[in-house]
Amino acid sequence: MAWAKAFSVIVLLGIAACSQSTDPHEGGLFGGISGLSSGAYDQRIQQRQAELANAQAQQAELQATTGRITAEQEQIRTSLQGMERQVADLNDQVDTLQRQLADEQQARSIDVKTRKQLEAELKGLDRSISLTRNNPGLSEQQMRETLEALRRRYETLRTAMIKALNQ
Repeated sequence: MAWAKAFSVIVLLGIAACSQSTDPHEGGLFGGISGLSSGAYDQRIQQRQAELANAQAQQAELQATTGRITAEQEQIRTSLQGMERQVADLNDQVDTLQRQLADEQQARSIDVKTRKQLEAELKGLDRSISLTRNNPGLSEQQMRETLEALRRRYETLRTAMIKALNQ
């Protein structure tokens, strides 16, 4: 009887050793026994744990990148909102210039040609400001450049109006 048990164990170990795969999913019971006895099962576990650790490290890196991008977007959004307020202020200043021109026209006799030229330039500047305000697709840099160009046009126009009024 002892010989029968010993023979059975030897046969099972022999079959397990001859198994093609150490993966219990592929090699069944004998493949699993072979994987356990050869250490292949532990190697697979270590490999999977290394893959998991790598995936977790990548996830942490992506989350950090997402945080940086979110902070950058918030900074750009805040900057654009500030520039939009500056464009609105510039629009108010242009409206003020238009009212001043109308008031001065009534109070004094401004040259008709100069008045029409100033009015046309004011309308053009007002249109440019409106286009800028209604274009949310401008990047931060484009908005900054456009705002600076609008300011220069405003200052040039303001200077020309003061000069025309003092003649």
